[in-house]
Amino acid sequence: MKNCEMNKNKFDNKYYEKYAILSLMYCYNNTWGSFILSDKPDLQNSYLDIGIEVTRAISEYEGMYNGIVNKYFGKGFNGEYIKKNIEEKFEKFRGEVSVIDDKTLISGHKGLCDFKTHIDEIEKAIILKTCKLNNNYKTYNKNHLYLFTGTSLVKDYDLKDKLKDIKEATLSYKISFDLLFINCLDKIFVVDMASENITKILIDEEMLIKIKAEVAKK
Repeated sequence: MKNCEMNKNKFDNKYYEKYAILSLMYCYNNTWGSFILSDKPDLQNSYLDIGIEVTRAISEYEGMYNGIVNKYFGKGFNGEYIKKNIEEKFEKFRGEVSVIDDKTLISGHKGLCDFKTHIDEIEKAIILKTCKLNNNYKTYNKNHLYLFTGTSLVKDYDLKDKLKDIKEATLSYKISFDLLFINCLDKIFVVDMASENITKILIDEEMLIKIKAEVAKK
């Protein structure tokens, strides 16, 4: 049994699991509404014989940044209060917070951001979850992986270039994921690992609002 490195990013599992299955049901396959929320993998359907693991492919820093946004923004807090709290409580934050005309602006990075880190985090997440799939997960006829990237910058050709590295890194494992669903905010890339075919599903603003509203109700 291989030792799989633990993922240090903590997040609201149930929110993302619900979001994942709703986005798949509305945007990919409308017969996929009967999955149950479980563990190892997160979404299971014995009738369809499919298991889907849900994770986030982001760095520890990006996880912290997202946590800051979720905690302070859209909650009615005063801009100076937000800025002061971020500066005092998040020593590792290396972005910028500005208050202009009572509006609070935040950026996770100063200057240019290295896009390569997004692709590297996707690769790391796939390799980690493949390791776990082969160690202590319940497996199905079809085993899929749903990844949240937290960015819309990922392109299909970037994923295509990484597939060879990912397949080589997971070659020693008996079981691999059949499909990857890579959520990039306003689109989902569906990656068939066997054929290396990549399909892009665009999600319009109306659908994004619908999914978020339904997740909040559940």
